[in-house]
Amino acid sequence: MKHSLYQPVLHFKFETAELLNSCCVIICVFIILILFGINPIPVDPLEASLAMGANILLGISFGIVNSIIIAAIPGWVTGYALFSIAMWMASGVVFVPDSLPSEARYWLSFNPALHGVEWMRSAYYAGYGGIVLDKAYIIEFALVSLLFGLLIERLFRGRLLEG
Repeated sequence: MKHSLYQPVLHFKFETAELLNSCCVIICVFIILILFGINPIPVDPLEASLAMGANILLGISFGIVNSIIIAAIPGWVTGYALFSIAMWMASGVVFVPDSLPSEARYWLSFNPALHGVEWMRSAYYAGYGGIVLDKAYIIEFALVSLLFGLLIERLFRGRLLEG
C-alpha cells in the first residue's frame, strides 16, 4: 500500500482524537465520583494540573515516537502493546511504590509513568511522595522523547511517505 502525502495529517488526527478521548474519560470519571458522593478535587489543584500536564507530555512524546516506528515497522504495534502493559503494571497504579523494598523502588524508578502516578498522588494526599517521586525526571524524559520523536520523523519523513 502506497502512503499518501496526507499520512502525517492522519497521524496527527489520531493523536488528537486520543487526547480528546482521554479528556472525556476524565470528565466522566469526575461525574461518576461526584454522583457517588466522592470529592474528586485534589488537595493541591495546581500540583494535579502540573502532574496531568507532565503525563500528557509523556503520552504525546511516546505517541509520536511509536507512531513513527509503527509507520516504518508495522509489527511494532504488538511489541508496543506488550511494552505498554508492562509499563502500566510497573507504574504504581495498583500498588504504592514507597511500601516496596529499596531495591524494587530503585528499578521501578526508571519508569517515567511511575513518577507521573506518584506526582498525581502527591496532589491528592498532602505530604505524600517523598521517596520515589522525581518531578524533573518525568519532564526531562518526556522532552527528550519528544525531541527524539521529532528528530526521527524529520530524518525519515521521505522514507515513511514513500511506503
